[in-house]
Amino acid sequence: MTPSEGKEAGKKLETDVVVTSKAYYLTMPSWTDARRGKWLRFTGSAMVNAGIPAPDRANTTAVPLGVAEFTADRGADGTGASITGTVDAASGMNLLGMQTALSKDARLSDTLAGRIPAVLTFKPSGAIASLTVSGRGHSVTGSSTTTPMDYLQEMITGATAKLTVADVGGPVDIIVPPRSKIYRD
Repeated sequence: MTPSEGKEAGKKLETDVVVTSKAYYLTMPSWTDARRGKWLRFTGSAMVNAGIPAPDRANTTAVPLGVAEFTADRGADGTGASITGTVDAASGMNLLGMQTALSKDARLSDTLAGRIPAVLTFKPSGAIASLTVSGRGHSVTGSSTTTPMDYLQEMITGATAKLTVADVGGPVDIIVPPRSKIYRD
């Protein structure tokens, strides 16, 4: 499906992802086929074999990817609950799930420039609660050998991602989907 077809359908694409030390699990409430209500399971090696770069777990920090590259455009909203700004193009594309486009095209990675709008929200304690990145209003430019730039720009414009930060510094319960809920071909 092209970005235009997705926009015409008017559907919001919602994806849930669970990451563990052994596998990644992905489900989408909008699935209507045999995958409906099921989770797809990916191991790191399967992702690499498919050309999808696996995150470098050795470099994980309490600051989520993309938040460190956040630049405030405007001050706090008056309540201290959020700040509007941007993230750099590469970080924004990663947050929007477009890592594959960057990893498969060295020319795009080398020429990528611009910013993508983002909003940081905070918990009452002042800790980061979430980062929402929306491609609408982006200024991303570059040159690609594998993907037409107008198509890539349309994909970015139509994408939104929300990264929720839960219990930084404390234990987090990660619930792996049960075997009965894993999709099998």
